[in-house]
Amino acid sequence: MIVLMGLWRFATCLALVALSGTQALDLFENVSLAGGWTVYPIRGIVLENTTVRIACQRNDSVFPDYTLLSPGHSVYSDVVARFKDTPLLQRDDTIKIDKFAQKYEGLWRCTAKVRLPGGIREPIFGPSVAIELAVAPTITQFVAPNTNLSDPVTITCGSPEAKPVPSYMAVVLEKDGTVLKNESGRANVSHTIASVTKGNAGRYTCVAENKAGRSSRTEYFVVQYVPVTTILNMNVTINQTENITFSCQSNGVPDAAITWLLEGKVVKTSDKVNSTLMITSATKEDSGTYTCQGRNDAGFHSDEVVLQVRAPPEAPEKPYAQNTTNVSITVAWIAGSDNFSPIKGYEVRYRERGSDIWLYARNFSDAAGATTVQLIEGLRPLTDYEFRVRARNAFGEGDYSEIGTLTTHPNAPSVGPTILTFTNAKPQTVDLSWTLANQSLLADNEGNITYYEMAYNVKDKPDMASQNTNGVVSMDTLDNLAKGTDYVVRVYARNSGPYRSPPSNEQSFTTGKTVPGRVSDLQVTNESEYSLTITWKVPQDTGGAAITGYNVEHRTSTGAFKAESQASVNASFPNLQPDTLYTFRVSAINSVGTGSAVTTHGSTLKTGKYMVSV
Repeated sequence: MIVLMGLWRFATCLALVALSGTQALDLFENVSLAGGWTVYPIRGIVLENTTVRIACQRNDSVFPDYTLLSPGHSVYSDVVARFKDTPLLQRDDTIKIDKFAQKYEGLWRCTAKVRLPGGIREPIFGPSVAIELAVAPTITQFVAPNTNLSDPVTITCGSPEAKPVPSYMAVVLEKDGTVLKNESGRANVSHTIASVTKGNAGRYTCVAENKAGRSSRTEYFVVQYVPVTTILNMNVTINQTENITFSCQSNGVPDAAITWLLEGKVVKTSDKVNSTLMITSATKEDSGTYTCQGRNDAGFHSDEVVLQVRAPPEAPEKPYAQNTTNVSITVAWIAGSDNFSPIKGYEVRYRERGSDIWLYARNFSDAAGATTVQLIEGLRPLTDYEFRVRARNAFGEGDYSEIGTLTTHPNAPSVGPTILTFTNAKPQTVDLSWTLANQSLLADNEGNITYYEMAYNVKDKPDMASQNTNGVVSMDTLDNLAKGTDYVVRVYARNSGPYRSPPSNEQSFTTGKTVPGRVSDLQVTNESEYSLTITWKVPQDTGGAAITGYNVEHRTSTGAFKAESQASVNASFPNLQPDTLYTFRVSAINSVGTGSAVTTHGSTLKTGKYMVSV
């Protein structure tokens, strides 16, 4: 028999029947399969918490035992599968599930075990059947928050958790009532904006629907941008004690908070997009650049306005001495700010240091007006004076400057050095010595002698030169003198002022002489086949004596030098051998002797090149 040999053709029947007044979403009609099985329905899509019954049935004369296997359970296991201790496998043709849940999803299989000879039961099982839990869509936040201008953004609308999706799901994305996307058979749709503009802001609605239900959510897409901040006032100038109100507005998304600053320092903050800053009874400290800064999450933007408060001028800088004598001081100063009203005049006051009485050197009514220099005369030599200055404009007098302490020069020393002598008059130096001035004979206002001045000039010429000693000494060396020159010298005592003492006695001396220095610019000219000419320039250093002539020598490369005297600065050489190289030497002569020679080479060849060599 076919049955006994286990050669049945078989099939599996699964039935999903909704109970308790609910229904499955999708049920298939009974299907009769070959092998004597009836299939009612073979696939189901079930709502959560629906009560369902799963059954199968054979349609022949064989009466098998039935076992329904839950998803994932082995057909060869004798263990009863349980979900939370609720047995689902029964030796019956029907299983009831009171509340269908996600854990029951999957492939279900019905098997029949046929009794064979000897009591053996052979299992027969068929194809799996899918049971799927239907989940209604749920839309959560889908619009990106806080998106800035020009940023890229993708808006994704849908419900990935919803089931089933294929051919059962519909997703719609709208902006302000206009459909952007309308898709079927997908869990979600996306709308990409490559560079966000203000026009992309608006109300977006996402709608998703499947067999289990429908979900809709509306969100507002906010496009953030840096606020544009504007101060509504122009630059303004007011008088002190007057009032002024500045107004500022800052337009951006999200709303900006406003901060007012004066020269970079915060003076007021506000969380409103329109803000005012009121200044009452203005003073000069209120002058400056006011900044209104609007800031939101996208950034910040500022605008500025300048306020000028007219007030009395600021104090000038500390006075200094522009020129000083032993009885006068020319005082100068740098003006302070006029606080936006021109300075009309200055008051200059002074006193001897230690005195309580301030004297006027200049008052506001003086014709000097706004000049910043004042001469004060009639002062005492070598005396400390204190000076202070203040300015005035149309709004009143400003503060005094810092006190400047200045000192008049001492009188010239009334006693000078004596008995000036010299020794070792060399070509460019001479040693001098003298008797020091008697310090004890000087008056108090003459100060102390601090150094000596050696003043000299070329005899019979008015131009004077001088060289100062390093401190109080009774001898020193004059240097950098000209050679062979007659000089006149005298010595003065000096103090801290610009004045000299009476001079010492006058001495005359003559510096020594030397041989001349080298001639310059020696070169060959007018060369021909049989002659050539050499030229040169007078040496810069004549040795302190007149140049009386020149010693000129020449030779061939193998011959001896031949010498001749020249009074001028050139020499010609006729009757030379053609195509021959010659060497020339020239030295200057004065009353002391002959100086060092300069050498050059020249050839009778017309193509020769010549360079001076020393």
